[in-house]
Amino acid sequence: MNLRTALALPILALSLCGAYGQTLTLAPADETAIRAVLDRQIESWNHHDMKAYVADMTPDVEWVNVVGMWWRGRDEVYQAHEKYHQTIFKTRNLSPWKQVAIRPITPDVAVVTAFGDAEGFTGNGGRVFPPSTSALTFVFVHRDGRWLITEAHNTTVDPLAAAGNPIKH
Repeated sequence: MNLRTALALPILALSLCGAYGQTLTLAPADETAIRAVLDRQIESWNHHDMKAYVADMTPDVEWVNVVGMWWRGRDEVYQAHEKYHQTIFKTRNLSPWKQVAIRPITPDVAVVTAFGDAEGFTGNGGRVFPPSTSALTFVFVHRDGRWLITEAHNTTVDPLAAAGNPIKH
């Protein structure tokens, strides 16, 4: 190893360490655009318009619902939600988001955690489900000037378990 290489390697290593620890922030317009997508999700759900519901998703979106069904691609997400909104969810509405956190991973990728309430519903076989709170985790990507959902996972919050959470936010 020559002297030039021996001096360059520590400098390169130190410069990478500084970049790794920096916090990335989104421009206010990007955060506003992501929040607008989330608001359109609620609006289209409450109007039972599943074409609008999937309009802000990538063609290769993946979605895991509250009971672990895994849908791959915008067409599957649409078909599943359309079927449920014609049956068990035809009168189920969502409230505005109670809490939203946006964490950029890169300038074009953000992870979003959102909490919201949903009305109860009667499922297949007559089982009654009470109103609930859901925690959703989304991965958003910025493509062609738009923020789109490319991954989503929905979890029903267990209020008894949540009450014992040692970390309160």
